[in-house]
Amino acid sequence: MIWLKRFCLAAAILTVCGCYFPSDFRADLQIDSYGNYVFRYKGKLTNLSLLKEIAVGNLKDAELTKKVLMVQRDLARDRGFGKGISIERRIRHIRHIGNSTFRVAYKRKGNISLERSFNFIRFNSRILSLSRVPYKNKHNKGWLIKIIGDKPNEDLIKALEKSKLVADGRFRIQTEGSVLRHNADKFYRTGSSVVYVWNFKTFSRTPPFLFLRLQSQ
Repeated sequence: MIWLKRFCLAAAILTVCGCYFPSDFRADLQIDSYGNYVFRYKGKLTNLSLLKEIAVGNLKDAELTKKVLMVQRDLARDRGFGKGISIERRIRHIRHIGNSTFRVAYKRKGNISLERSFNFIRFNSRILSLSRVPYKNKHNKGWLIKIIGDKPNEDLIKALEKSKLVADGRFRIQTEGSVLRHNADKFYRTGSSVVYVWNFKTFSRTPPFLFLRLQSQ
């Protein structure tokens, strides 16, 4: 429990509610220039507000069990988590593995031209966001698909480091579309597509971004 004591030193700054931190994950996004996408995430999610409550010793066993179920229900509102139509069935696939950490598998299909935006996990707890935004230059104008990741603020980074949480993740985007800008660690071609790769070993790394030109349907 040493790591919990370390977290107590910085727990006061964790005032966000429902904030999730990804770790030990593999995330993949396949997206074309018409906005059709498939996003997959497999790994861990830690609920930071619950972690704070555990760290400061506010929860007894029965209360912790109740809080864990609340987090599972919060995640299961999104049908991308687990399998099944009902929340109860999806909860079974959101596995609590200790303290405030859950092992999950997520899959979402959509078209950003129709949805306008997509946020994982959701808008008030974003790890990754896709959006359709206008652009123009001196030659033409149109729409971009904007894909950006999030980054904890500096105080939260210090708290996470004291808690001994480790990022340890990999994010990939595969597309045949026209990429205008990106900050991937590396990229390579496979068939007619290009795969862009970001590796996460530290909280303080620059968040990923990629801008893709959107074609008209």
